[in-house]
Amino acid sequence: MASQWKIFVKVITGKTTQVNAVNGADTTVQSLKEEIEKHHDMHPPPHRQRLIFSGNNNVKLKDNQKLLSYNINDGSTLQMIILDKFLLYVIGLDLVMYELEVPSSTPEVFQVADLLPLLKEKTGQNMSQCQVLHQNEPLEKVRHGKEMSLKDYDIKSSATLTMTQLGITLEIVNPQVDLCFLVDCTGSMESHIVAVKNCIKKVRDDLEKQFQGCDIRFAFVRYTDYDVSESSRTSHIDFTKDQQVFYNFVDAIHAQGGGDGPEDVMGGLQAVFSRLTWGEKEVCKVIVHVADWPCHGTQYHTESSENHPGGDPAGISHEQMMQKVADQDIQYWFGYIDPNLTDQMIRIFNESLQQLSKRQLLIRQISAQDPKEMGDAVNRSVMGSIYGAAAARRATMKPYNLNKTIPEWGAIPEMQGKKTSSPPLRSMEDLQKGLKLDPPSINISVKCAPDPFNEGSESIVYHGYDVTNKQKIVLKKYKREGDEFNNLGCYMKELMVRTITNTYVQGFNDDKTKPSPSTLLVVHPVEIVQCQGSQQIYMLETFLKGNVEKYNNNAGIVCTKAPESDMMQAFSHYSWAKSGRSLLICDLQGVQSYSTVILTDPAIHSMMPGSYGFTDHGEEGIKLFFKSHRCGNFCTHMGLNSQLP
Repeated sequence: MASQWKIFVKVITGKTTQVNAVNGADTTVQSLKEEIEKHHDMHPPPHRQRLIFSGNNNVKLKDNQKLLSYNINDGSTLQMIILDKFLLYVIGLDLVMYELEVPSSTPEVFQVADLLPLLKEKTGQNMSQCQVLHQNEPLEKVRHGKEMSLKDYDIKSSATLTMTQLGITLEIVNPQVDLCFLVDCTGSMESHIVAVKNCIKKVRDDLEKQFQGCDIRFAFVRYTDYDVSESSRTSHIDFTKDQQVFYNFVDAIHAQGGGDGPEDVMGGLQAVFSRLTWGEKEVCKVIVHVADWPCHGTQYHTESSENHPGGDPAGISHEQMMQKVADQDIQYWFGYIDPNLTDQMIRIFNESLQQLSKRQLLIRQISAQDPKEMGDAVNRSVMGSIYGAAAARRATMKPYNLNKTIPEWGAIPEMQGKKTSSPPLRSMEDLQKGLKLDPPSINISVKCAPDPFNEGSESIVYHGYDVTNKQKIVLKKYKREGDEFNNLGCYMKELMVRTITNTYVQGFNDDKTKPSPSTLLVVHPVEIVQCQGSQQIYMLETFLKGNVEKYNNNAGIVCTKAPESDMMQAFSHYSWAKSGRSLLICDLQGVQSYSTVILTDPAIHSMMPGSYGFTDHGEEGIKLFFKSHRCGNFCTHMGLNSQLP
């Protein structure tokens, strides 16, 4: 048995901790980190420890290696850097705000597939019945054969994820934002005061790029400490859209005061609520609080340099301030300089805030350690706030009656609008990079019957007439009411499904292993029309003559008696295999014309339900297909019968 070694671990402050390497030279770095977590006074988990051995060219130690690999000996000293937490904030279906730490020393490459079980454990949500969005983009475990990571979605620490019902897109138009900077302006904060000013233009520009018609106002509350006279201890500028007025106020601020460590945080918060004119209910309200020290009172910290250990000298309590945050429904972000100094205060604030807001609100933390990165941090904060506020919407089904009569078009008013262009054929490599489609931009005039003549599981279908191109059309709308269902983003998902299906159809048609001769598959194109004035949105298709044959649906039903059924079931199976088991194209129906089947209204089940709309039932939908599917002649010829779940 190997003899036990003593290893010394030194942090940047100079403090050294002794730990035991139980297996001596054969101790793995991971095992040593676990010992450090037990015995170091800060108890950093292994994924937040970075160990360096100066005796081997300052090499960073890898978890799976043994100490002998680095020439480390009994009594050696290692340097340890404690990494910041990589935190994600998650708004659940219950609208509760959850905090989730990503347990990885390389969180940027953490797999989405590994994230989803953590979300399920943290929120208690059934992940097969919801989708997870980052800035309105659904997270997928695998995208057309590529395993997806947080980096692929540009998810950084302090990002906000929203869990929504399947297929919901958070369409946000003309958002109104009140953004208040609450800044500790004592002696050590000069560079951060300048950074706030410098980030304003970036925040405004990025929001206007991201959100159509964004209307943002800025305010600034400055606070210091009790060694500054009461008349100048705090100051503020109320909400303004005028950037120059804001700049002039910030330019005049100079860091001052701060005799002991803690500062007059409560005085700053009091000013936020007593001196600022916050917007109405529909406004997204955001506080970005930047500070390097907590408030007064030893319950909020463990530092010895405290002139007011009993708490705020003015008698303001954190419960009073958190009640105001809850009452105003404010999204509160805290920019930390040293989390070791402020974490305890934020934890206490959060405990109070979650009780007062029925657990809907949570103070989210961002790093403000590097003033140069303040713009990106604030931008992520405001983006997360806007999407988080939008996630609370719900929807209902709209009432309708079916009427198969084609109306007299002369009596129907025209609707002016814009439509999408037909997307070009995309390669699999294009799909892996992420599919971006152009919004409606081509002028069109259409007429729509007052009542639908047909319906599907999620949509209703109207007779229509394309006045611009003088042809019969059909116009489709989703059944559900509510902004989150009837918005451009939701309808663009239908265009995305058709575009992706077209790529897989092309590959299937070109596959030489199919039995010959075989019928050609074609995807019936769809265009998205956004009408002016009424803001009505439709899916537009040319009128398709002939009988529509159903081959399978999105609930696992396979129609084996339909003509060409064997080939159609093989195409669904092929899409699953070709995508690296990341999706399955189903709900196949269409019109046969000679040796061609024209497919309409396909659906996609993906590894992340809802990524492709309301009909995307995720892995459960894929399982239902394979439960009913039996490989036939086409699957056998194409080798698909050996590729099963």
